[in-house]
Amino acid sequence: METILLNKPRSMTPLQAINQLKKLHPELLTKKISYAGRLDPMAQGLLILLVDEENKNRHKYENLPKTYEFSILFGVNTDTYDTLGKISESKKVSKNIEDEVKKNISSYLGDRSQEYPPYSSRTIDGKPMYFLARNNLLTDKIIPTKMIQILELSFLKSETVLAVTLAKSIIADIEKVEGDFRQGEIIQDWKEWSREYEGETFMLVSLRATVTSGTYIRSLVNTIGKDLSTPAIAYSIIRTGVGDFNLSSAQTI
Repeated sequence: METILLNKPRSMTPLQAINQLKKLHPELLTKKISYAGRLDPMAQGLLILLVDEENKNRHKYENLPKTYEFSILFGVNTDTYDTLGKISESKKVSKNIEDEVKKNISSYLGDRSQEYPPYSSRTIDGKPMYFLARNNLLTDKIIPTKMIQILELSFLKSETVLAVTLAKSIIADIEKVEGDFRQGEIIQDWKEWSREYEGETFMLVSLRATVTSGTYIRSLVNTIGKDLSTPAIAYSIIRTGVGDFNLSSAQTI
């Protein structure tokens, strides 16, 4: 056994997913298992686990292109660019956002420089960006960038959903997250947002992207929102492929 393909659930960190897998399969308890290519807690999907000696071959997996299906929630910004963040801006979107996305989608293909999201593990002066962000120390820092390539980007679907329905789903997911991710403050934000926009609907636009290693989908979502002058966050992210590895072959926990 060199690798394990795992369908990481939403609301789990990769380490929690590995620990859960070992609980279900005690024969793995003595194995050294790590992952190639992190998934954020609110992202789900294909996680490649490296077992024992295969850990030495991490580079073979980390540089593979990755495919995602993701939904953009328009009308809301958070400081993490996804649902596990404090709301920094919200407004009703009156323009036809679906048509705007379709019209601009081809402009994102190819090489581009992408800023790391404030809440990421990338370090500045030896400290993780999430630590600096939580302590309001990012304001005078130069945000690092990485050259990425968006190989494919396509429209899947759109739908309108009541704010109260969105908030209920988001809060339920956040309540499952273990560790210190500011859950209490963030849940309170979403409760207040739900009350403010009671009876209102918001647009979800779903896309599929194949990208080079190191691409942050939530940063791409934030960029799309900025380009359309509309607040936007990643509502859901599912990694469906890594190189020739496919989510359909992954086991669940």
